[in-house]
Amino acid sequence: PHAPGRAIAADAIGVPGPKLAWPELMQYNPVANASCVVVSGSARFTVLTERLMRIEWSGDAIAGAKAEAAAAPAFEDRATLAVMNRNVPTLPTFSHSVKDGVLTIATSGLQLSYTVGKPFAADTLS
Repeated sequence: PHAPGRAIAADAIGVPGPKLAWPELMQYNPVANASCVVVSGSARFTVLTERLMRIEWSGDAIAGAKAEAAAAPAFEDRATLAVMNRNVPTLPTFSHSVKDGVLTIATSGLQLSYTVGKPFAADTLS
């Protein structure tokens, strides 16, 4: 395995010669701006644009027997091919609220409702 941007010996990849650098093709930051993130227990919602939202469930809070795990579930922040840069230059406008155990996140292009504390399923997300 090789981390991008680090020099490696050319012979390590079967090519004789000096060290080669593997530069990033483009600059990106896979960690979203905190103002675009809504966390509710084991669920994390990242509003990327008015029409695109990333939803994530961390099983750490469910599987972990310790209270600390429930208080701070581990979420994935590495880049994906679909969205490498989650720290977007123009922050989307959205609102969020919890009423009667349902978290609602709304933008000009979508509305998501989630039953707080429940794993993602057809009857807990809409």
